[in-house]
Amino acid sequence: MNKTDSDKNSQAFKDFIGIITTLRGPNGCPWDKEQTAESLRAHLIEESYEAVEAIEENDPGHVREELGDVLLLISMISQIYSETDEFTINDVIDEISAKLIRRHPHVFGDEKVENAEEVLKNWDRIKIDIEGRNADSSVLDGIPGSLPPLERSYKIQKKAAKRGFDWPDINGPRGKIIEELKEIDIAVQEESSEDVEGELGDLLFSVVNYSRHLGIDPALALGRTNRKFEKRFKYVESKMQKDSIPMSPENIEIMDRYWESSKKETPFHT
Repeated sequence: MNKTDSDKNSQAFKDFIGIITTLRGPNGCPWDKEQTAESLRAHLIEESYEAVEAIEENDPGHVREELGDVLLLISMISQIYSETDEFTINDVIDEISAKLIRRHPHVFGDEKVENAEEVLKNWDRIKIDIEGRNADSSVLDGIPGSLPPLERSYKIQKKAAKRGFDWPDINGPRGKIIEELKEIDIAVQEESSEDVEGELGDLLFSVVNYSRHLGIDPALALGRTNRKFEKRFKYVESKMQKDSIPMSPENIEIMDRYWESSKKETPFHT
């Protein structure tokens, strides 16, 4: 990046922050002025997911738009904290810049690494030895409890695997899925809703483990399937409506035929 590009980026960011400051100012927007960091939490999560979806759609224009929404919320929350002299958006940028330099001595210093695995090991070492962070009593302690259950189970398993607590190959988690399915059947036969819930949780955890061994993020895989189902279901809805046939259990065979047609008429790609 040359100096001209850098200057343009700097000015664009200053103009952007100026807009946010105005929105929060005395003559700003009533909605923006009444927001708090707490009220924007859900929006931050939602916009982050929308950015991920745009990336999966491979639509650069949509990605640009959604990243802008994420940046807006990060900057707005920073502005809220700056109004009580806690920190500013510049402090946020300075801190992450310093952290990136500190945790990449193989790029900004003289340290040598052979591969990405060594980079991650150094990352953890630097957090404790240089930044003075307390080593967690458990490797799982650093996983946020606020993560959605699917994402959290994936993180838990990855952390445990780093300590050697893992199946030696993919046959382990695959066999566990079969085992858990049998245990659900037993719980259903015994009509114990509490046991069914517990066994279903074990099954889902095993599926996540199987996904991890396949090198697939289960949350991304499930998100793709959700979108695929939605697209095909809407196709079925439109066909049934066009034929004036109600969507009801007695018409399931007709809906099934349209469902099969949807696979050809509306192929799903990401």
